[in-house]
Amino acid sequence: MLRFFRKSISNRIFGYFMILIVISLSVVGTITYFQSSKLLDRQLERYLSQMIAHAAYHTDLYLQTFDNASKRSCRTAMS
Repeated sequence: MLRFFRKSISNRIFGYFMILIVISLSVVGTITYFQSSKLLDRQLERYLSQMIAHAAYHTDLYLQTFDNASKRSCRTAMS
């Protein structure tokens, strides 16, 4: 690789630009990755809390239905 930089000025400039491009793309890629990761974590937390709220609602609904059914059967048994 050192021979590549010794050949001519145009090869050296090309090599330095390639190094600069690779470094800048790596930095941009890393920043984008971490921002996306944070966004996905927040989105996942929001969706999980919605799922828990829906599960709690449906559980309460089921328990109310069961309670009403058991009260009806107790009333009919006592009559």
